[in-house]
Amino acid sequence: MCVGETKMCHLLQDRISELPDDVLLDCLSRLEMKNAAQTSILSKRWRYLWTHLTNFDFDPDPEELESFWQIKGYDTRKYFAWINQVVTVHRGTCIDKFRVHTRYVKSYTAQLDKWIKFALSKRVKELVLDLIGSNLQCAEHCSLGYPLEYVVLTHPPCYTGITALQSLYLCYVNVSGEFLEILLSHCHHLERLYLESTPLSKFKVKSSKLKYLSIIMRFHKLEELEIDAENLLHFL
Repeated sequence: MCVGETKMCHLLQDRISELPDDVLLDCLSRLEMKNAAQTSILSKRWRYLWTHLTNFDFDPDPEELESFWQIKGYDTRKYFAWINQVVTVHRGTCIDKFRVHTRYVKSYTAQLDKWIKFALSKRVKELVLDLIGSNLQCAEHCSLGYPLEYVVLTHPPCYTGITALQSLYLCYVNVSGEFLEILLSHCHHLERLYLESTPLSKFKVKSSKLKYLSIIMRFHKLEELEIDAENLLHFL
């Protein structure tokens, strides 16, 4: 690269850095989280900018996912450590989306609890817990899924934080119909609810705001379902 091109690059970088925070954050939000974090080394101006992002999509590269029980070339511990780092340094007051896609291992329950507490304390609008793979064969594993309701009901800030939810997706998460009914009664803005491989037997859906409802039962039979949602547009 010639001297002229180098000067032009520096000039361009300086001009970008002079943009308002909201514009730069909008640019960073279009990057993958790890790439956005790497901008912290550019200059002091960029060092903490990414820690104010509002979209958290911790999705491993699809090409790396081989199955539920084995992730080819992927270290689950590094994945958890990366999320813990992001959660710890975040400086924003609220977040729009928090998505986790990983296999659930009981020994990591405390880590998941920490993430849920973080997301709900930031009044997250869209919460996605995708904790299952396509090769799961044993029905009993669903009842051993992540116990979401325990951390929500026993941690007051979480119980308060659920009121901001607009979209909730739970896969391989152990929740009861009673808990979901409590959740719906407090989530006055919830418009989308997606449940997959949850060990439900009875569920009463009562919501004036819910527009989209999806329930996929792979290993358990939903014996009783009652829906009272006048604004429901889609049900699967």
